[in-house]
Amino acid sequence: MPDQVLIFAHIPKTGGSWVNHVLRSNFGTSHCSRFIPREEKRYFETSDLEFARRVFPALKSVSSHSIRDPARWIPGQQNCFTLIREPLARTASAYQYKVQKGLFADQRNAGSFEHFEDWLARPENRDYQVQQIAGVASLERVRQVVADSFFFVGLTDRLEESIDTLARLSPLPINTEPCSPHRKRSGYLYNRAADNSLSKVLLNNPYTRELLVSANSLDTGLYRWVKEERYPRYVNSARLTKRGPVVAAKARQFRFSKLFNNVVYSSAQRLRYRKSRTNICHDPVW
Repeated sequence: MPDQVLIFAHIPKTGGSWVNHVLRSNFGTSHCSRFIPREEKRYFETSDLEFARRVFPALKSVSSHSIRDPARWIPGQQNCFTLIREPLARTASAYQYKVQKGLFADQRNAGSFEHFEDWLARPENRDYQVQQIAGVASLERVRQVVADSFFFVGLTDRLEESIDTLARLSPLPINTEPCSPHRKRSGYLYNRAADNSLSKVLLNNPYTRELLVSANSLDTGLYRWVKEERYPRYVNSARLTKRGPVVAAKARQFRFSKLFNNVVYSSAQRLRYRKSRTNICHDPVW
């Protein structure tokens, strides 16, 4: 049986940049990120995990925005974890990020209420966290997936506690201290926006807030369930768990991981993509 691999289903705008930093600092060239080249426009599959095992020496952890419904391709395993965020704030932040980074094909009206309403009307942008975890917009399904396949679901609004709890519950030893504290102070690890004015407008304006509420009914149900029922259990279990010895996270591990992912793995993925341009799925929302 293959060695255990931690699967981090990185939902955008939930604080996952810090988690990625911790994983890279701990596992170095045994951590794989960004499974799927953007041009492929599809989600992670079993074959991608097998490919990552061939490229990475002693693969220990993987993370990507393209991981969706991991229970489908790793049935019976509980090596998955994720972070979720208060849904209205996450959705507003995600839209703000796209506007600020110029990610819309037509930027002329980006940031307007009309543009936001059109963007939010797309099914893939509604109840995003539920869809990422469960693969479908179903509260019943997402609860089952979390119970069966996730050993931990953390909360963005309790991020430091979540990461400490993750380390205690993880089947692999993790040192939670970031290797570059100055980056934590600068906000790098959180990937924070320099300007949150658009997000604040969307959250505080009665019209756009109502749109956010309507588009996140299932996400709100998931968030409340995790915050009120699942998360306290995780924390209590972590307090009872004795941590074994862990190796100090090192800055060079982070640098080696970044270099290996950006050069070796990315090149291997592009070559793989050129050899086979079949099985293209629908376009995920990056």
